Amino acid sequence: MGSMKHCLVYVCALILFCVSPSGADQTDPDLDDLFDDLATTSDGRTAETIQDRIQDIWRETESDSIDLLMNRAIVAQGEGDYETALIHFDDVVDLAPNYAEGWNRRATLLYVMERYDESVRDIERVVALEPRHFGAWAGLGKIFLEYGNEQKALDAFRKALAVNPHLTDIAELVEKMSPDVEGRGI
Repeated sequence: MGSMKHCLVYVCALILFCVSPSGADQTDPDLDDLFDDLATTSDGRTAETIQDRIQDIWRETESDSIDLLMNRAIVAQGEGDYETALIHFDDVVDLAPNYAEGWNRRATLLYVMERYDESVRDIERVVALEPRHFGAWAGLGKIFLEYGNEQKALDAFRKALAVNPHLTDIAELVEKMSPDVEGRGI
């Protein structure tokens, strides 16, 4: 019954709303200015506002079906129903393969489910679509820490900071890890 319902939702979405999100998400032309502002502001509150706006844009779609599936997945994940959330995120990336936030949300869920290899693959797709996705880079760094690969973790964290220097937790990790990973200067 569950797979039949899953299939029905997918087919209906494909038939009724088979449009890829466009004009929003990671392709929004406003993102360039927002990232420039994020890189140059020294005010923490302003940075937080800019970061929130960037994330809002990344979540935007022009597809009611993608919005519905994303919302259902997020609700299911919040309720701890990871399998249902995964089904919905799978549908999102199938219907909108160029929508970076769909891949990012699924990568996050896979991380929570401790399916790290799959999460890494999704993160690679996220950063291929939106190389400035600081959350994806930070998540990748955390996975590499789980694997015990501190050098790769440090590299990923630095990529996150290169686009968003206001990630204080990540900056602290980089500062703490750098001497042990790369050695101390003389």
